[in-house]
Amino acid sequence: MKKVLVLLSLVLVSFSCIKDVDYNQIESSEFTTPLSIALLQLDINQNDFLDVNNNEITYPSKPYIVNLSGLYYESVTDNLLFSTQFSSTFDRDINCQLTFFNGSNVELMKSDEYLIQSINSPVIYSTTYEGDKYDLFTSVRRIDVKLSLRNGNQIQPDDNTNFSMQSVIHFDMILQPQF
Repeated sequence: MKKVLVLLSLVLVSFSCIKDVDYNQIESSEFTTPLSIALLQLDINQNDFLDVNNNEITYPSKPYIVNLSGLYYESVTDNLLFSTQFSSTFDRDINCQLTFFNGSNVELMKSDEYLIQSINSPVIYSTTYEGDKYDLFTSVRRIDVKLSLRNGNQIQPDDNTNFSMQSVIHFDMILQPQF
């Protein structure tokens, strides 16, 4: 009797699991995954705000060459979040503004002017780029970071102060099979 039940169970399981497999479903599949990419990293100290004669530089600027165009084919959504964390040990407030350029060095847009207060560090600023602004961002090839020190005492070469900035872009990548 036991053998009959085992045999009957095997036959029932074998025939109940048979179904045509539709391989065309994979062609229409789409997967979305969040993606974050570090874009800018800036670490400077008091000497970066001084010239060779130890005079304060009014507006120090640092250029960054970027090219993320390979990520922006037709496999990504049409918006992204650009987040930047600032921290400073200067006893002065610092303004920071980013200017975005294309490959021909034509200015595309500027960020808001970020205020990094000496008493409120670290601070994170985020901007969402979508629509026309997203299209501009995808063609960015250079970013200039312009800093300016506000109110306070003159910087000395023997100070031990630092300014740090890290920028990350967050977006959703859409993955589709390529046939």
